[in-house]
Amino acid sequence: MMKSNLSMGIGSKVCALFVAFAMIAWGTSAHAAIALTPAGIAQGLKLTTFATGYPNTEQVGPLGVAFTNTGGVLTTDKLGNMRLFPTSADNQLASSAPVKQNYGLNSATGLAHFGGKIYMSRQGVGDVVEVNQDGTFKQVILSDLPYATGIVANPLTGHLYLSTIGINTVYDIDPIAKTKTVFANGDVDGLAVSDDGSTLYLIGENGVMTGYNTTTKAVVFSPLTVSPFIDGAVIGRGTLAGNMFVNTRDGKIIEVNLATKAQTTIADGGSRGDFAYSDVSNNSLLFTQTDSIVRLSEASVGAVPLPAGVWAGAFTGLGGLIISRRSAAKRARAAK
Repeated sequence: MMKSNLSMGIGSKVCALFVAFAMIAWGTSAHAAIALTPAGIAQGLKLTTFATGYPNTEQVGPLGVAFTNTGGVLTTDKLGNMRLFPTSADNQLASSAPVKQNYGLNSATGLAHFGGKIYMSRQGVGDVVEVNQDGTFKQVILSDLPYATGIVANPLTGHLYLSTIGINTVYDIDPIAKTKTVFANGDVDGLAVSDDGSTLYLIGENGVMTGYNTTTKAVVFSPLTVSPFIDGAVIGRGTLAGNMFVNTRDGKIIEVNLATKAQTTIADGGSRGDFAYSDVSNNSLLFTQTDSIVRLSEASVGAVPLPAGVWAGAFTGLGGLIISRRSAAKRARAAK
């Protein structure tokens, strides 16, 4: 809707003041693109863009990523859109990937795949479902799972692990028997599981990462404080093996050495990060941002900066106000 010049003038001044305040309050700049730090460059890493141009609400855009049996890529977003990309090639546009189904606001959250099947958590509905290879609905696996959020598959057993943010329960789900058991208690968001299926890492809302033996449930990676803004995480593969890579709501990617627990910020200046995934076809890692999904991989020669024009979105610091995934009290706590 067009406004009068006077209204636009006043509005622009108010907006400018708000932007300035936000930049001071949250220590971040609007429209900053995530880039490698000197430490990331020194490691011979590179950042590219898998896809950009996602719509976002409350600075939340893409969320889930899964790979189809034919080499395509499914992605979800806060608005509930399930998109199908024909390949996992870089530099694609979300607008060019057809929306195969819209599941509703906050109802297409995390994605996990195992044995040719793809599963999705639906936070707004409170369940876990199986989707077809094109992303359309197939069947409900389990319901009565309030705030179903992070989801990963155990590559050994095929069981699913599900976080229920704010409900303080992580479930172990058998998708074939359609049963669930409590795996652990805690206010957990993101999840990551080791390649051998022996260790499940819980990314707590308190900024702490903890690893559990998936059989005994004993703590095998003692609690490690990483950042109050951690959200999703993924374990590196290939040359990146032995490290956990954490996506943060304040625009960073943090590398955690799983042996020494040393932490290195390898990328920063980005927008609100959420989940993280592994592209097993080439051992690269995918990290969601406000309106894009970026790829971290090993560079053969130097590091490649993120392509120009990939805007991270204004007010990165609003990452603490994370969609409806948290109650108002939780959003206030997360922003601290």
